[in-house]
Amino acid sequence: PEPLKAFVCGAADAIGCDESYVGLPLLVGLAGAIGNTRRIELKRGWREPAVLWGAIVGESGTQKSPALEVALKPVRRRQHETMKRHAERVKEYEAALLCHDKALAQWKKSGMSLSAPPEKPEEPQAERSWCDDITIEGLAALLLNNPRGLLLIRDELAGWLGGFDR
Repeated sequence: PEPLKAFVCGAADAIGCDESYVGLPLLVGLAGAIGNTRRIELKRGWREPAVLWGAIVGESGTQKSPALEVALKPVRRRQHETMKRHAERVKEYEAALLCHDKALAQWKKSGMSLSAPPEKPEEPQAERSWCDDITIEGLAALLLNNPRGLLLIRDELAGWLGGFDR
């Protein structure tokens, strides 16, 4: 549908590649953006999230990588922005942690009175949209902190398949 069709056609013309090289990663990126926020009920009791697997297969030099980059640029930009916000939250957390440590030391110095100790601030977790060169174990850890889901991007199919034994 428009405006995706115009984007795919324009990007493929500009890059000089097949339209499917832009369209497929764009669809996979859109599914990743939806993630676990929505599910379709195929029949009673059977619900599935928006999960798409895609692989572009083509000869070397057919502009697969540039097409992948342009299709997923919004996903990368989103994560860049969330990581900047996360860095700000980490600075705030570190300042709050210093205040907590001082308050805890005073609480201990006062003989640990009947009042409860000061509550430790919660460490902020980075919200991610995508990841790339990662082990299955590393991906599992990231998914724990990103219940919405993640888009796994690999420029080379062989690298992704080869990572299963790591």
